Amino acid sequence: MTEISLHKAKTRGTSYNGWMYAKHTFCFADYYDPDRIRFGALRVINDTIIAPGKGMSEHPHSDIELILLTLNGSLFHKDSLGNEIELHGGSIQAISAGSGYSHAEINKNPNQSMHMLQFWIFPRQKKLHPSHKYKPFSFDKQSDELIALISPNETNGTISIQQDTWLYICQLNQEKNVTYTLNDKTNGVYILVLEGAIETENQQLESKDGIGIWNTESIHIKAKQTTQIVLIEVPMSIY
Repeated sequence: MTEISLHKAKTRGTSYNGWMYAKHTFCFADYYDPDRIRFGALRVINDTIIAPGKGMSEHPHSDIELILLTLNGSLFHKDSLGNEIELHGGSIQAISAGSGYSHAEINKNPNQSMHMLQFWIFPRQKKLHPSHKYKPFSFDKQSDELIALISPNETNGTISIQQDTWLYICQLNQEKNVTYTLNDKTNGVYILVLEGAIETENQQLESKDGIGIWNTESIHIKAKQTTQIVLIEVPMSIY
């Protein structure tokens, strides 16, 4: 039987340090809920805004896959692999921290905040070789289709991480439908509504609501109004 875990927007954790404002779907920083540790291999979804001219100084990671989806604004990225890249709105960055990796991200624009989504995912195994990948993306807002950004094998123009994970973005117009068939029926799917409203698994979701769905082979999503969602498929167990 299909199982779900519904996370309404108002139940997310919050952190603010004077220049970075973030909402946390799962435990992060000072937000802790024993029922919100992770969803399978998906450890973090942070919905983050960074103030103009501010950012995160160099800091380390290990044994985690990091996906950064830049929604609006831009962010300067510098890392221990020698990469220096400007991440513009409509781009995706995938990092395998592996055995050890450090990076810094700065919003160098003095006038505009930037908005991003961060996903942290446990890798297939520990102590992998660190790597960094980046790609701008675009999608037809009238297509009513799931646009793949991340996949394990970099098919159809996607980039990959070290996990059997698929990440999609989609804009659905009012009353339009989309059905997602899992690549592996033992996996689960997490959907975050960026804006708008949907119905799925007999649940009504609005802006910034999220839902985890597992023990199913496919998921049907109907837009109640013009809606943008992110959908990520991940293994339900780690290591």
